[in-house]
Amino acid sequence: MPFRTRGEIKAAIMDMQGSPGDLALDARFLRVLENQIDMADAALLGCNLWDCAFAFVQLPITATTDRLTLWTETAAGGITTITDADGNPAPYIANILHVRLLSSGQALEHDDKIRQSFLDGQFQYNLRSTPTTWDAIGKWLFLKPLPSAADTVECFVIKGHTPLASDAALPLMPPHLRDYYVLYAMSNMWSVDGQDVRKQAWARTRERERVAALMQFERTAQPGLKAIPLMPQSTNL
Repeated sequence: MPFRTRGEIKAAIMDMQGSPGDLALDARFLRVLENQIDMADAALLGCNLWDCAFAFVQLPITATTDRLTLWTETAAGGITTITDADGNPAPYIANILHVRLLSSGQALEHDDKIRQSFLDGQFQYNLRSTPTTWDAIGKWLFLKPLPSAADTVECFVIKGHTPLASDAALPLMPPHLRDYYVLYAMSNMWSVDGQDVRKQAWARTRERERVAALMQFERTAQPGLKAIPLMPQSTNL
């Protein structure tokens, strides 16, 4: 069955562990388990640009906006993201690919001179008008010129891993990929505290096979590859 939440992934791992019921009350075991799921999510996102990692995010700008701070790190180590145009928390943005002004539908050009001006200590982009160019560095999105009226920018972004804060949290990867979390955790946890390393080796092999299969077949559309004609002497190898 597909694993929808962190809680269901945890339950599947514990079932494979053959864990007694009281192990669910072991705080250390649960911390290790939850950290493994988070680490699996980050590792999977780091090895490939999966289709599910791309998204369109609409962000509001005002007449006083000088830069958009896309996310902040809390004292507890969590991440607080900016609010989108609908008033909901935007996803954690790992990279911005394109930006357009929603009121006009006009795509903004990328200008890395904005970034360079700040690195040189030259804050010269303070005129206010309709934004025409953008740049981003770290957690900040800059517009040039600065907006003179409220508007919305739509960004085409790559989402990054966000720590799963509860058992109800949904991992970024879609359900049909989430069995990887189980294999990842088992490849590490079966060797903890003197447990069977043969089981660990089995899980590690399955984990690598799963990643290899995903990286080969996960793309949902590749038109350039679908229209290649085969000549009579060709093979499919």
